[in-house]
Amino acid sequence: MKRLATVAVMQLIGFLATMECAGALLVARDQGFFRKYDLDVNLIYMRNAAVALSALSAAEAQFYSGSANGSVLGAIANGLAANLVDDSIVRKLEKDGLFQ
Repeated sequence: MKRLATVAVMQLIGFLATMECAGALLVARDQGFFRKYDLDVNLIYMRNAAVALSALSAAEAQFYSGSANGSVLGAIANGLAANLVDDSIVRKLEKDGLFQ
């Protein structure tokens, strides 16, 4: 089947360096995982959840990879439109051999 040409849309992902999933994001970028799915991803280090939430609420970032701490839950409770994704998806990718 022929694949149609697509235009990749820039996605900014904020992450905290202290989170274990930060390594998975960096490996995915370096191994071409995002490009494989026509994603133009820019990983941005965020020094804390408050900065990441500010970037999300201002639409300066589309995703944030971090923990569901009090800052995150409080922002969602106060109206930030966000969805939480469990890190078990990272464990599944490890099981499937993407990350080792």
